[in-house]
Amino acid sequence: MTGVGESTQPSIPRDVVGRAQRRLGVLRSLGIEIGEGARVLDFGCGAGDTVAYLLGRGFDAHGCDLKIRPDSAHTHLVDEGRVRPISLEPYRLPFDDDVFDLILSDQVFEHVQDYPTTIRELARITRPGGVGLHVFPARWRPLEVHLNVPLGGVVQSSGWLGLWAMLGVRNVHQRGLGAAEVAHLNREYLQNRTHYLDRRRIRSEFAGVCACAWSSCATPIDRLHPADGRSLRGESSPHPSRRRVPVPYAARVRGRRGVRPARMPVRSSVRRRPR
Repeated sequence: MTGVGESTQPSIPRDVVGRAQRRLGVLRSLGIEIGEGARVLDFGCGAGDTVAYLLGRGFDAHGCDLKIRPDSAHTHLVDEGRVRPISLEPYRLPFDDDVFDLILSDQVFEHVQDYPTTIRELARITRPGGVGLHVFPARWRPLEVHLNVPLGGVVQSSGWLGLWAMLGVRNVHQRGLGAAEVAHLNREYLQNRTHYLDRRRIRSEFAGVCACAWSSCATPIDRLHPADGRSLRGESSPHPSRRRVPVPYAARVRGRRGVRPARMPVRSSVRRRPR
């Protein structure tokens, strides 16, 4: 695909490129092809790196997040209206109905406190026949990814958090802080800014809002080839100690609860390959 504004595009970190390629590889492994020019949303886009990468791949890419970083290298995307802030009162994604062929999120939903409202909004802006691919961090991951606390996605008691704080566990923002302060900050963060659900609950939350055709990827995201989505089963893992890794879920949206699904073919920009 030819790039959009490639000549003026700032450098995109390699890890961002790798993650985006793996997400597209997941879709290919499910037999879903996202064609050139498809309108794609990065939900929880952060600095906008993934949006910039997808634009360079020829997609009509957009992004949104609660806060738009003023120091981002991609401020031109904000100026162009491609990256937009999310309104909280009331919660509403800043896009019209039925506009996206594909919505991606990468370890965003563990921060979502109100699943039904968020999922309703994602369904509202997805075209009939569109696809959502959402990557959830493993609830039972040995180290909670934000705080480095062992099993922090599940065990969040004051005693547990205090133990690891006393043993010196810190994230990069907590260096130099005392154990009591770290334990307090971690408890506040886990209780108010994370919301880890198990797989059954995640699927139940989506099914309660959207009329979706679910395809759950059994293969962990890190076992998919960055370029073509081929399974790497049997090959040695670069991270053999990581037993719990993010797992992707893909859903083809047929309609919203209470709304009769549109009877229309899947758009040419999102098509399913014959098996």
